[in-house]
Formats: sequence, structure tokens, C-alpha cells
Amino acid sequence: MARVSESTAQTGSYHVDCPHCKKSFDAELLEGDAARYNGFKCPHCRLFVPFERVGEQAAKPS
Repeated sequence: MARVSESTAQTGSYHVDCPHCKKSFDAELLEGDAARYNGFKCPHCRLFVPFERVGEQAAKPS
């Protein structure tokens, strides 16, 4: 059985502002099995930031 996944995110490097520590960073999109596992890991506070949370804020490939 083939798996079909719909991805709203595109791979590449993104500029992200962490909602926890408020610091900015550039990161590659981490992709998981489910949409909720797509996101970024903050190098400052180690928080996982879901792609949906970043959304319009900084989902601009750099």
C-alpha cells in the first residue's frame, strides 16, 4: 500500500523567529511522518517550532 502525503511546506532553508526565546535563526525544515512533525528546532532554547506556527511569519525560503 502506497502512502500519500500532502505537504504544505517546501524544503529549503528558512528564517524563523522562535516564539519561546524570541531569537531568530536560519534552519532547514525538519519533515516527519505527520504534518504536526514538520517544523524547526531552535538552536538557542531547543524548542521544536511547528511549521504551522511559523506559517506566514517567516516561512520564506532564504
